Amino acid sequence: RQIHNLAKMAARPEWAVFSALLCVTFVVFCGVSAIDVKQEGTQFVTFTVATDETDGFKRFMKSADKYHIPVKVLGMHQEWLGGDVQFDIGGGQKVLLLKEALENYKDAEDLIIMFSDSYDVIITADKEEIIRKFKDFNARVVFGAEGFCWPDRTLADLYPEVRLGKPYLNSGGFIGYASELYQIVTHTTIQNQHDDQLYYTRIFLNPELREKFGMKLDHTSEIFQNMNGAVADLALKFDDDKTRLRNRVYNTEPCIIHGNGPQKMVLNSIGNYVADSWSFDECHSCKEDTFSLKTYKKDDYPVVVIGLFIEQPTPFVPEFLNKIYSLDYPKKKIVLFIHNHEEHHAGHVEDFVKQYDRNYKAVREVSPDMNMNQWYARKQGLSECIGIKCDYYFSVDADVQLTNPNTLQLLIEQNRSVITPMATKHGKLWSNFWGAIGDDGFYARSDDYIDVVQGTRKGVWNVPYINNVYLIHGSLLQQPKTTPSFIVGQLDADMAFCASLREKGIFMYVTNMDTFGRLTTTTTYSTDHLHPDMWQIYDNYHNLQHRPPAPGYVADI
Repeated sequence: RQIHNLAKMAARPEWAVFSALLCVTFVVFCGVSAIDVKQEGTQFVTFTVATDETDGFKRFMKSADKYHIPVKVLGMHQEWLGGDVQFDIGGGQKVLLLKEALENYKDAEDLIIMFSDSYDVIITADKEEIIRKFKDFNARVVFGAEGFCWPDRTLADLYPEVRLGKPYLNSGGFIGYASELYQIVTHTTIQNQHDDQLYYTRIFLNPELREKFGMKLDHTSEIFQNMNGAVADLALKFDDDKTRLRNRVYNTEPCIIHGNGPQKMVLNSIGNYVADSWSFDECHSCKEDTFSLKTYKKDDYPVVVIGLFIEQPTPFVPEFLNKIYSLDYPKKKIVLFIHNHEEHHAGHVEDFVKQYDRNYKAVREVSPDMNMNQWYARKQGLSECIGIKCDYYFSVDADVQLTNPNTLQLLIEQNRSVITPMATKHGKLWSNFWGAIGDDGFYARSDDYIDVVQGTRKGVWNVPYINNVYLIHGSLLQQPKTTPSFIVGQLDADMAFCASLREKGIFMYVTNMDTFGRLTTTTTYSTDHLHPDMWQIYDNYHNLQHRPPAPGYVADI
């Protein structure tokens, strides 16, 4: 419509010269890149660097798409040569990739370029807001700021004095005019393994260069919020139709949220809400990338390996096994892998296998006399899936009673890398996930944990720890760099599993969109009794009330 109106205006004599110049400008900038965005007369281009399509990268791109910000991705599927920036210095490769990309823009004095990391970043505002805030700085280049002088603390005293806000440069996000940014990335040489933040810091700390390039820092998080050292400053702001992150100290609503340093898990929690992910009306992200198995013929259903793990004396194992059989899923598309470590339950497993094994695609059992510990048993379960190139791996511990026969289908349809159905102990806040992890590496209660467990907030939640029951997408198991491990140092298998996923940047989700089942209490279960399950009348009454008494139970009493 704008082009049509301009064409009509160009037909008037007084607009002839102007329209000719406008057409030339349009051709020049559109010829530079197909992703340039014209915003109120301002050209705007966004760049990021990513070599792998991680869950974090996909989240970043989705957030950009939410706000109609096209992104030019640099380095995809290239070898990363910039070091392990999560634990050490590095990232020079990002500067080199940006330098090459800006070659086409070096003379564009009015073109605004924004650069952002992607694996640990979420965009929460549209380009109009970003451009407006940038222009309010009256600068040519604006970098994000943080409270730590990284990677060289000895440079802290060289920074200009700041009366309000974070004083130190962070290179995870910056915005500026193309001509100045090109001069900055070409100012001096840098190697792939060198530190990108140190490169930009040294330029900024040179007063002459800082003035020449018109560089400023976003001290109060108008645009860029770097979370390391600032988590206590932040709070979610819920409106009727959207959620934004607010910096309570500076009363700002930043546009680019960067979970730098050790704040990845906090960013994941914030990501459950911002970028139009969730509101009190509905969970918007719950519908993203999902599909329906109803469109599949039964013979075309994905192949699933179900790993069943009986690692300790557990009440109601026959009911547990029967509920697995009751899952509404074609049995010929299921391979069962059963690890039973307890002799007490050998008869239960034997009866189940004799009755139902012919109905499944295959059944493989590891019995107690093989004395395989659960670390290796769980690894073997994954290996069964890898061996047949299964589509999904569904792990279920014996203390999970899946009362919803649609559980497996519902999880598959969510189409996540790793997802667990929420299960709780009846009448308690004990569940199979943690909303946060403390500094000691163990449980910490998140702000929304109770709301999620009690179901007052429904959704599909990115969390740092899951246990007892979960579905893994088979694509993760086809390459070593994304295959989870159950052996990490001296950690228990569940802790090692989640730690390995976090380290690999693979998101874990819990869904409470439906009621899936419950957890049984095992701590008071003793096999010394004649009818041990019946002694669970207090700790597992909800399970017991649906079970008829064992033969001879009343007489034995």
